[in-house]
Amino acid sequence: RNPAIGDKESAVVGVSYSLKRFTGRVAVGAERDDRLPALKDRENYSLDVGGEYNLTRRIAVTGGVRYNVERDRNAVVQDNRRDSQAVYVGTAFKF
Repeated sequence: RNPAIGDKESAVVGVSYSLKRFTGRVAVGAERDDRLPALKDRENYSLDVGGEYNLTRRIAVTGGVRYNVERDRNAVVQDNRRDSQAVYVGTAFKF
């Protein structure tokens, strides 16, 4: 890390809640670029909401939604198409 140039900072904060068969979670994250203005890249913010439902002791169905916003600090024209969304569904096998 060169103090004259700067660096990137990021943080993720999340919480989960468990019941007998269901576990839910929410996480938010942010990434900030503290470099010189000519070197700055983007600011990123994200939200992840998901859960898991246990069908048996060893098999669970998982799923969630993830939303990510990337803002370009040096953009001359506002472009809102840098947002991304994802919906995911899966199965977890526990051994």
